Amino acid sequence: MIKPKVSYKNIDKVSRSDKEIILEMLKKSPLCVSDIQKELNISQPRASNLLKELLIDGYVDKKKIKTFVFYGLKDEVKKNGK
Repeated sequence: MIKPKVSYKNIDKVSRSDKEIILEMLKKSPLCVSDIQKELNISQPRASNLLKELLIDGYVDKKKIKTFVFYGLKDEVKKNGK
């Protein structure tokens, strides 16, 4: 199945998937799970699972700083707009 290219700017927040919204959020700066949870008004386990899926899919990297894990877009994703 071929996935069509989606321009996030033309889709409103209601019709976008949580993963798409998280990718948009991570374009600005790395975030931790609690930041994403609050912004999307979802549970912590849901936010963690979405980030884990994006990590496995190769869209994000993670970095642990003290007790927090920050997620950010991989450099090649930023460059290519994957």
